[in-house]
Amino acid sequence: MTPRASERVHARRDRPVARVLDRAGAVGRLTWFFRRNGCVRRPNLERRQTENQRYKKGYEVRLLARDQGELELICRCLRLVHLRHGRPYDKRGWKLVPLYGKRCLAAFQALLVRAEAAGPEALGGNHG
Repeated sequence: MTPRASERVHARRDRPVARVLDRAGAVGRLTWFFRRNGCVRRPNLERRQTENQRYKKGYEVRLLARDQGELELICRCLRLVHLRHGRPYDKRGWKLVPLYGKRCLAAFQALLVRAEAAGPEALGGNHG
């Protein structure tokens, strides 16, 4: 059976991964990935003032992918919404896609707020 034009089959697992073709779909996917197991890391501003150069923590958003297919999907969605991500890396069996910087964190949070305000139909339902 041939997959639909809107789907691509993951070669290793025969698992369909829906293609994201527009910005709204990308926002819905990113929101779903963040809700599933994403996180935000912020620096401790008091500690940054007292320790100066020794405290190097910054602003970071982390999106986690289970496999290579999800990793590619997250990266494609980030490109569609014009957010630059850092180099993906493995951590405890997950593939992490980091977004670094205060501006990137603010842009990602604004994206989430707009998606939440648009309602569940904008998020596109279940993406898992």
